[in-house]
Amino acid sequence: MATKKAAKKKVAKKKVAKKKVAKKKAATNKKKSAKSGSPEKPGLSALLGRALTDDKFRGDLFRLRDKTLGGYDLSARDLDALSRLDRKTLEDQAKRLGGGVNALTIKVVISKSF
Repeated sequence: MATKKAAKKKVAKKKVAKKKVAKKKAATNKKKSAKSGSPEKPGLSALLGRALTDDKFRGDLFRLRDKTLGGYDLSARDLDALSRLDRKTLEDQAKRLGGGVNALTIKVVISKSF
């Protein structure tokens, strides 16, 4: 019984230590970003939001993909998902949005065999 308590304490200490390290790392990254004067790049959600609401950007996403994606912080998984995004689906979703819609549902389908 005492061994279980000791093990639980040890696990709890490790969790606290990991949280402290993560917090320090986040603070360091924030400071670096502030020093460089450039805010963090937006990610996939921001890119998709803009693609759905900005006709020119949506076109550029397919015509000038590399240049358009350059301003976004995207993981390999994000890039893979975007490579499978077809123009018609994105255009259809943008049309469904129309103007002045308060609620938005975006259907993202990713096919992958594991």
